[in-house]
Amino acid sequence: MNKITNKCSFVTSTKYLNIKDLILILVVFLLANSVPILGIIFFRNLTSTDPYVFQGIDITLGYILSFFVMVVFLSIYRRYRSKGGDFQRVRTLFKVEKPMPSIILMGVVMVFVAQFISLPLSALFPESYEQYISAIEMLGGYALLLTVFIAPLFEEVIFRGIILNDISKAHGALVAVVASSLFFAAIHLNLVQLGPAFLSALVLGYVYVSSGSLLAVTLIHFVNNASSYLILEVFPSFTPDNILVWINDNVLVYSIMYIVAVILYSVMIFGLVKCCRKHDLITGLKHKNSDMNLNEVQ
Repeated sequence: MNKITNKCSFVTSTKYLNIKDLILILVVFLLANSVPILGIIFFRNLTSTDPYVFQGIDITLGYILSFFVMVVFLSIYRRYRSKGGDFQRVRTLFKVEKPMPSIILMGVVMVFVAQFISLPLSALFPESYEQYISAIEMLGGYALLLTVFIAPLFEEVIFRGIILNDISKAHGALVAVVASSLFFAAIHLNLVQLGPAFLSALVLGYVYVSSGSLLAVTLIHFVNNASSYLILEVFPSFTPDNILVWINDNVLVYSIMYIVAVILYSVMIFGLVKCCRKHDLITGLKHKNSDMNLNEVQ
C-alpha cells in the first residue's frame, strides 16, 4: 500500500508550488515589502516631512499592499505552473467550511503552549524583543486593526491556504507543514518571533491538514494575536528582565509547567505526523482513482 501511495500521491506535483518555489516567493515577498517603504519615503520627501518617520497608517497600508501583491503574484504564478491544467483558484479558499469546535479549541490551547515554550527567547534576545515592541508602538492605534484582524486573514490565506495546500500536493502534507512553518517564521524577520512563529505555525498546519478549514486556522490565529496584544497592553511590565526575574523566583513551578508544555506539544507533533500520513494516503487513493478513470476514458 505504501508503494502505491508514494507513487500516486504526488502525480500532479508539476502543477503546484514546491519547495524550490519558496525561494522565488521569498524574493517576491521581500520586494513586496520594500516597495511600499520606498514609496512612503518618496511621498514624505514630497510633503517636506521627515521621510524616515513612519506612522501607523503608513505601516498598515504598506502591509495590506504587500500581502495583496503576494496573493496576486501567487495566483498568477500558480496559473502559470498549472499550464492550463486544473488547480485550486485562490477565491475557492474563502469558502466557509464549518470546523469542529474541538479542533479550534485544541488549536488555541496548543498555540498558547507553543508561546509558553518559546518564552525564554524573549530573555535570550532582549534587543530583538525591544525591536518588536517598538514596531507595535509605532503602529499606535492601528496595532489592534493590523495585528489582530488583518494579519491573521492575509497570512492564513497565503501560508496555509496557498503554500501549504500546494506543497502538500507536490511533496506530501508533513513536508508542506514544516516548510510552510519555516517560511512563516522567516518572514517575521525578528529573532524573538522566530521560535513562537515556527511552533505556532506547526499547530496551525496540523489544524489545517486535519480540518481542511481556512476559517479554523484564521480564528486560532486571531485568538493568538489578540491575546498577545492584550498582554502587551494590560501588562506593560512584561519585559525580558521581568521574565527572567519571574523564572528565577519560581524555578520549580516554571520547570514543572515547562515539562508539561513540552509533553503536550510532543503529543501534538505525534498527532501531526499521523494526520499527515492519513492525508497523504487519502490523497494518493484519490489520485489513483482519478488516473484509473482517465485511462478508462482514453
